[in-house]
Amino acid sequence: MSQWRELKRVGWTTAAILGIALLIFMFNRRLGSTKDFWDIFTAVGTVAAAAIALAIGVRQEQVRWEDANQRAQLVAARLIPQLTATRDALKLLTSELRRYARFKSEWPNIIPWFDKLGDLARRPELPIPTSELAALCTLPNNCAVLLARAVALIEMTDRNVASFINDFPTGGDSDTLQSDAVQIWSDWADEALKLVQATLAECEFATNRLTHLSRRDGV
Repeated sequence: MSQWRELKRVGWTTAAILGIALLIFMFNRRLGSTKDFWDIFTAVGTVAAAAIALAIGVRQEQVRWEDANQRAQLVAARLIPQLTATRDALKLLTSELRRYARFKSEWPNIIPWFDKLGDLARRPELPIPTSELAALCTLPNNCAVLLARAVALIEMTDRNVASFINDFPTGGDSDTLQSDAVQIWSDWADEALKLVQATLAECEFATNRLTHLSRRDGV
């Protein structure tokens, strides 16, 4: 069926080119031109071939974009549970980091709190393959860039907290070092949470759109 449609399309295109060439030939005859019909046909055919090649190129690019967008929507749907879990873990982490400024003076021993923080910092994981991250590039609002930044912040926070606990500062300036470190982690975690929430919203929107299109097409 598809081959028959293609044959019909080629036939109609050829007939259209012949018709246009014939009209130009007849018009030129009326103006007294002595140009041969086949010269006119060759010129019209050349222009038509260029137009057809351009149309095919545009169509192929449109199909490629549609395929890439559909893959992005499928990847987004797969990432939603993982992003939701990461968002919840980041909320716990940011909440615990805020507790430090409010209650540190009441804690006789700060080390158990840092141990708890190290455990919370390990929870928000986003092990996303590069291929899936690249697939999200067709989603709007720089979704892939936001997610890549969030992944970097989460990994950086986890490594930094673990390194700080292993080489826990002691001495007269330890309180200042701890406060500075906690402030940096809090900034990183807050930004990561905002980025994950924005990415999650884009993924949910893309998934809802894919579901709507599937229902419309009866899939």
